Amino acid sequence: MIPNTNEIAKQTLIALKERKLKPTPENYTEIFEELSLKYGITSSNKAKLDKYKTLLLPIYQQELNSKTIRSLEELISFLISVLNRQSGKQFSEFFDFLYTISKTLQISKDKKIRDLAKVTSIRISKTMDSESIYLLTKKWKELERNYDENNLEEQARKYGISKYDDYDSVIKKL
Repeated sequence: MIPNTNEIAKQTLIALKERKLKPTPENYTEIFEELSLKYGITSSNKAKLDKYKTLLLPIYQQELNSKTIRSLEELISFLISVLNRQSGKQFSEFFDFLYTISKTLQISKDKKIRDLAKVTSIRISKTMDSESIYLLTKKWKELERNYDENNLEEQARKYGISKYDDYDSVIKKL
């Protein structure tokens, strides 16, 4: 016969005494969950944890299976640690990408772009503060605003190429 919740609560207190554990909320919950599972009863806490676990991506579900999570607080701690690891990885990838772009721009034929790309490459670091990022952004926007494509367009017009021509028509004209 399946005991009711009151019986499981009594058995929990007896088990705490037998195991010489203090009746703290954490110890009580752990023993209560253990006894409930023995009788095939799922507590509301366990049901909530299982529900939230199913909402996670499979990779995080597997990682969660390797840990003993007994409360919502422990689940939240786990999720925070996952988020912290993930954002660190994304920042690293972002800075690597930004560094690659600035290195590529350093071979530009335009001296202004080359110089600004060199400055950007030098200043890029994973510990950049928001002020440094703001100043670099401001310099790039200023360059974009003042950038003069007329010289390039004039040279292309010598060969009969308009800036609106597509790649295939340019090749045919050349």
